[in-house]
Amino acid sequence: MDRTLENSTEKDLIDAYNNHPDLSKIKTVLVIFFKHIGDVILSTPVYSVLKNRHPHLQIDALVNKETAEMLQGNPNINEVISYDRKVVKSSLGNKIKGEIALYSSIRNRRYDMVISLDGSNRGRTLSWYSGAKINVGSGGRKKIFFGRVDPHTHWVRHTSINRHYLERHLDNLRRIGIYANKEERYPQLFESQEVKTKISNTLQKAGIGNGPYILIHPTSRWMFKCWPAQLMGQLIDKIQKQIQLPIVITAAPDPTEADYITRMKREFSAPVIDLTGQLTLMELIPLIRAAKLFIGVDSAPMHMASATNTPTIVLFGPSDETDWGPVGKKYHIISASQHICRPCQLDGCGGGRICECMNDITVDEVFAKVEEELK
Repeated sequence: MDRTLENSTEKDLIDAYNNHPDLSKIKTVLVIFFKHIGDVILSTPVYSVLKNRHPHLQIDALVNKETAEMLQGNPNINEVISYDRKVVKSSLGNKIKGEIALYSSIRNRRYDMVISLDGSNRGRTLSWYSGAKINVGSGGRKKIFFGRVDPHTHWVRHTSINRHYLERHLDNLRRIGIYANKEERYPQLFESQEVKTKISNTLQKAGIGNGPYILIHPTSRWMFKCWPAQLMGQLIDKIQKQIQLPIVITAAPDPTEADYITRMKREFSAPVIDLTGQLTLMELIPLIRAAKLFIGVDSAPMHMASATNTPTIVLFGPSDETDWGPVGKKYHIISASQHICRPCQLDGCGGGRICECMNDITVDEVFAKVEEELK
């Protein structure tokens, strides 16, 4: 028997049974994802896997403006469309104009397929309004317009037990018959040569050149996820005295994060290269990529370290590493195992913005992992 014909027939039967669309007839695709920076980084395999299986597709991305930078330069994406969330907070007139412009723009592009990754009402409504023949969406089978309209042709069901969000995003492709192999299940980031050159020059001026260094990004936009500044400073002091590799510090241009860095620096006397508030997200990528080791917490830079295949040590407290942890082979996760209540997903114990499970991680156990990684 002709094996090729047999496989083709088998595939046709499987596609028919599972309601898989014929993507050979699809030309344009829109992926909608109104989430945060780390979420968008974890969604990048959706674009690469889709493009790997169907190179003819033109794939656009619709994301929040502050996350669009994470998709710039991605060869799997034709165009990145950004939505400015500030419109929602402006006057009613501007809000209405902004919404009409967004919906009209998506409708006028006449996409053949739309994939809404975030399961939001906005994503579902935009997906339906686009007029696409194939609409793939997450978030349970929730109809819109007071339960009268079913916005998706293909609903994605997620397991109720823990599953990494990278895999949840890929479930949208599984629903339409596309399965990623192991090598494809990693986030990707792409920076321009201009950005690479700028960071290279920054390291040259700092006296590091092309030499090894440890990059520490100790903060998060949600500070309750962070290790106490005193402990992070003591870790840096120990690294400086016993390992003697240059240390680069980064943090966002935020007063709260800057205050954390100030308190942290009181715990050591040797100089570090402090780039707090000086880098864009795109500039942070090559800095992490070139580091010998990244140390941080559950934050967007941690996902950048995964995407750049940089060895990583990450401290987890209230958030769940099963859902949000780094992916790849070069990472260590440290958490306070004696706290059986974690991961609680709360903003501190009792909602008090301080997590005892983070406070109980010791300097010695983190330093032991640093030594292990740098052997």
